[in-house]
Amino acid sequence: MIDVFFILAILVTLIFLIALFAMIYSVWTIYHQTEHTVLHLGKNHHVK
Repeated sequence: MIDVFFILAILVTLIFLIALFAMIYSVWTIYHQTEHTVLHLGKNHHVK
């Protein structure tokens, strides 16, 4: 017989890992977009 709690533990772990990966990926993407925008504005408007 399959242990239900064991399956739930695996599912929760997978969901947690996926959520963590998604959060890191989104933060990384936003950081790169912001960095690119700042560099672009700095070149156009000479803002320090």
